[in-house]
Amino acid sequence: MTLIIYQVDAFTDRPFTGNPTAVCLLSAPATLASAHILWESGAVPADEQVSFTTRSGLLTARRRGDWIELDFPARAAHPVASPTGLAVTMLRSELLAPTS
Repeated sequence: MTLIIYQVDAFTDRPFTGNPTAVCLLSAPATLASAHILWESGAVPADEQVSFTTRSGLLTARRRGDWIELDFPARAAHPVASPTGLAVTMLRSELLAPTS
């Protein structure tokens, strides 16, 4: 079995000067690196979106010119109760704020 390993130097435009990114971990830099490798190696056509299944949900990457745009999974917002004392603290902050 042949295993191809890619090392991506993130945050640089010169070899061996950036942060080596492990493409097996789906942090933002590793996701960028993984998408880049998939497009550059021809594993995915350059004009196609790349999708990653994460514990948070579906994360997608697409090319936008020279940039890679990531669309992270989001949770829907919902109302929650204010923590005890928040309103009093905000009122005090407003009353104690310096005026110009």
